[in-house]
Amino acid sequence: MSSTAASADPPPDGPPNWREQYQSALERLGGDDELFLDLAQMCLEDAVQLKVAARAALAAGEQDAAARAVHSLKGLAANFDERELTALLDRAERLALVGELPTCERELEQAQPRMAALAAELQRILDLERPA
Repeated sequence: MSSTAASADPPPDGPPNWREQYQSALERLGGDDELFLDLAQMCLEDAVQLKVAARAALAAGEQDAAARAVHSLKGLAANFDERELTALLDRAERLALVGELPTCERELEQAQPRMAALAAELQRILDLERPA
């Protein structure tokens, strides 16, 4: 891991224990900084589309499509050990699977601040490691 990402302090509104989470994710990737950064970039790109897909599926009453989109969001969060977000999205996915779409939508709304914080942290790391 480069010293820049390791020494950067997390923003006050960012995910708790970010350094620990980053270390664990990096270890699972065999210590490959570039792979971690590629995964972070993919997460940022995919999360936007998946949130749109989940909301559209919920609005249309399509429980299977909603569950798939939320499941994929959960996987993105799990890649970065964002445990609270993963738990929220797991609940949302289970609710979608049983057709509790309004409650699933509320869970997604509760997850939004954590998703935004994770995205901001990943973007900060990318900006440090891959400046424009």
